[in-house]
Amino acid sequence: MEEIIYKTSLAILIIAFFIVRAPSVSKSAKTEKSEEKKPTRERFMVFLNFVGMVGVPFIYVLTPWLDIFTFPVPEVIRIFGIIFNIAGLIFLAWIHRTLGQHWSMMLNLGKEHKLITAGPYGRIRHPMYTYFYILVISTALISANIFVGIFGFVAWTLLYVVRVGDEEAMLLEEFGEDYQEYMKRTGRLLPKF
Repeated sequence: MEEIIYKTSLAILIIAFFIVRAPSVSKSAKTEKSEEKKPTRERFMVFLNFVGMVGVPFIYVLTPWLDIFTFPVPEVIRIFGIIFNIAGLIFLAWIHRTLGQHWSMMLNLGKEHKLITAGPYGRIRHPMYTYFYILVISTALISANIFVGIFGFVAWTLLYVVRVGDEEAMLLEEFGEDYQEYMKRTGRLLPKF
């Protein structure tokens, strides 16, 4: 297939991400939140991830600047990347639907926050983080571009490593023994059986 098809597919999938996420962003803005934990670090990390998962892929889509980082990937793998990304978007929609008003882009809790253990949270404590790995891997496969893939993967992994411990500490403080029990029966990124 022509490269323009992959570039167009990736642009559509990035736009679809924002469409899936938009209702949760709107709900989150209306929900009263606790004080943000480590706000400067959080805002920087979210910005870095935006650059890695949206900015750099759109540079790939809209310009030839990153073409020198393209590497040969069989078409079947690139098509798999598109399918994997679509599956990830369905997963993201399920995650957001399950969380409802309890989602926040930053590290904080709503004033009436509840511990969510249903849906994708039944077996995975951080399914949205799992989704973002699906996103960066599928984006790398679709683009067949080493710079797009590595930058997105490193940006996301950095946020994950820096944030997940603080997030779990915050949830342990809020939900105590309930969260400890929940941790025993769930995996952090992958289902625990």
